[in-house]
Amino acid sequence: MAFANNYQLWSFIAVCVFTVTAITLSYTTNILKDVSLVKNKPYSYSRVQMMFWLVIIVDAYMLAYGWHEDIVALNSSCLVLLGISAGTAAAGRVIDNSRSDDDNAVMQNQPSEGFLKDILSDQSGISIHRFQSVVFNIIFGVIFIVKFLASLKASPAYPLFNDTDLALMGISSATYIGMKIGENGSLATTTPAPAQVQQTTAPAPAPAPAQVQQSTPPDPIPAPAAPQSSGTETQTVATA
Repeated sequence: MAFANNYQLWSFIAVCVFTVTAITLSYTTNILKDVSLVKNKPYSYSRVQMMFWLVIIVDAYMLAYGWHEDIVALNSSCLVLLGISAGTAAAGRVIDNSRSDDDNAVMQNQPSEGFLKDILSDQSGISIHRFQSVVFNIIFGVIFIVKFLASLKASPAYPLFNDTDLALMGISSATYIGMKIGENGSLATTTPAPAQVQQTTAPAPAPAPAQVQQSTPPDPIPAPAAPQSSGTETQTVATA
């Protein structure tokens, strides 16, 4: 690439340094990851979106300065795009903080499953509202870059999106935030409490049968003794 002057050269170098720094930080630090209790923190879609538009608009700003040899003010589209991404990141952080005491029961406390899967998935897997938002951001980002680079041949100018296009971006981000409120609820399956064992009182043991006291039978009454005749009475009868 041929540079007409030092402004263009140094602005291009600045763009390369900033872009490489952003990419390096994204892969070596937690700048794009959720605040999480797990070691392998998952990537945050809202932070990735914010970094995406930050790099595009800052690079365009520096290149516009180099090719125009003066500051080129950002237009309303740039401000709205930065505002949407920043607002999405802020709202997502508030939602995460509201459930940060749930330990492993919220999305940001689940281990990372890879960059793409993290930003496209909720607790049910890859979700349509996240996929939609990612697609619209990529489309708008590519259009922004192509239009801006084409403008460098004449006079640097930032692409200007109409209100309908920007509303589409806003609705996409708002849908993501609305769905995140529900997806960030408790993921832990409620474990039913163990059935309470009803402690029954064992019946009191039956009283032992009363021991029958074996009584000794009374001694038999002795038979009356036969009357004994006296000797006198015998002699009287004999004399008669």
